[in-house]
Amino acid sequence: AAALCFTGPCAQGRELPKTSMHGLKFDVSDLAAPKRRSRKQKELEEEEERRQMEQEEAEKKERIMQEVLAEQEEEVSTPALYGQVHAFKRLMRQEWAPGHLVLRRWLKKGKAQGFVTVPFSSALRPVVADPDVNICIVSRRERSDKRIKGWQEKLEELPLFDISGVVETPVDIDPLEPDWETPLDQLPSHKELQNQMEDKKVMDKMLSSSLRSDEEIRERAISEAGEAKVLQELTQQLPPRLLTEEYRELIRKTVVEVLMVMWSMHASTGSTKLRWRLACTDQQEAPSPETSLRSIFLLAGEPLEFIPKQFVDRAKFSAEQLLSPEQIRRMDSEAWAGSLTKKGTNASEAFKQVPPGWMTVLKGDSWPNMKGKGAVYRLPQFGKRVYIEVDLLEAPAIPAATPKASEQVEQEYRPSFLQSLGPLAGIAAFILGLASKTFIFKAGQQRRMELEQTLRALQRRPEETIEDETARLQGFEQKLWTDLEPDEAPVVLVVGSETETGQVVLRKLI
Repeated sequence: AAALCFTGPCAQGRELPKTSMHGLKFDVSDLAAPKRRSRKQKELEEEEERRQMEQEEAEKKERIMQEVLAEQEEEVSTPALYGQVHAFKRLMRQEWAPGHLVLRRWLKKGKAQGFVTVPFSSALRPVVADPDVNICIVSRRERSDKRIKGWQEKLEELPLFDISGVVETPVDIDPLEPDWETPLDQLPSHKELQNQMEDKKVMDKMLSSSLRSDEEIRERAISEAGEAKVLQELTQQLPPRLLTEEYRELIRKTVVEVLMVMWSMHASTGSTKLRWRLACTDQQEAPSPETSLRSIFLLAGEPLEFIPKQFVDRAKFSAEQLLSPEQIRRMDSEAWAGSLTKKGTNASEAFKQVPPGWMTVLKGDSWPNMKGKGAVYRLPQFGKRVYIEVDLLEAPAIPAATPKASEQVEQEYRPSFLQSLGPLAGIAAFILGLASKTFIFKAGQQRRMELEQTLRALQRRPEETIEDETARLQGFEQKLWTDLEPDEAPVVLVVGSETETGQVVLRKLI
């Protein structure tokens, strides 16, 4: 700019070049200010725009509705095969290593409190096999929460029912069921479902959406096995009020829970025959027959009560068997616990309660190595209760651990390859000790100290005093010497984001 001032077109005695404006028109003769609209005309235009927008929105809704109706007409209803079966079949093939760390902690804690709590049903197999365990509780699962809330909301108005049946496992607990939209009072038979699968559209949709193999699905279309016995027996004996559209989804989800409890029992025992029961009881209840192993899954209402084995007085328990089941159920909780516990035991602290949503596995005296050590429990009748009960009837070989195997579980398990790490660690420590005395190691250590001082000066960080270093080391030492219980130790929680809990955790993490 300065050079142009002295040598450019502004220099004295020099003519400025003419600049042509190509494509530019600065003089617009037709340009005029818009006319001002009246208020009435403006309102009319706005009303017309609003009417046009409403018409376009109505046409869009109509178009979407027609597309939805067209999709519903093309939608094909298919029979249902549940995918949870694959998970249980895979878990049955897995084996827990002897002395597994988590298993040892569960059994150690269970030995102290008189019962074992596990977070999932796949852990039942090694726990049930242990002769020192007579009660095992499976934690509440989020999948079952909606079923439990549904039954709890309708508990007061529910009619009483008590339905039971016997199934062959695993054939009858992997059923081919009708589509979930089918009314409960119009369920098709097993043969009608197979005829439905002969339709090419139905078969193609099942092959594309099911987790089963193509060969298995085609086999189910012609096999007589896999009839939906639980669903059929339930719909035949349920009160008519529960067969309406209001209860359809809740009943179907409850049937899935019955199947999952039976799969848990089958996976942990290898059973061949089970008895199932779904009941809504009040003051009157039919007594359950004696069995070697029973699972009770509460859906709503009054909790289950039991007494840990270390508090039970077996002489008092034998005397209580003279009472009728009805008398035992009607006893007050503390009175019942006081009539069974040892002398000097606080009855109110001795008995435990299992709320709805938790599954309880109970061993009877007829279980191997459990003579005189069976679970002491009851279902008190103070109000309504909805629950699932599954009993073991037949098993080819009931899994029972010998005392030696049980002792091995409590011992710390050390794989054989770890024994060779001791000499290797000694050799490594010897080599490191020799290396620390060499000139190269000392020179490197001195160089690191110089770099640390340089970085501290650049970052303007004050030097750490002896007091600060002592306080930091004391805090670290306190953490090292803290005695943590297995439940109090730090853990990493991994939750699927599709569940309600997973969504909450995911939002917190983000």
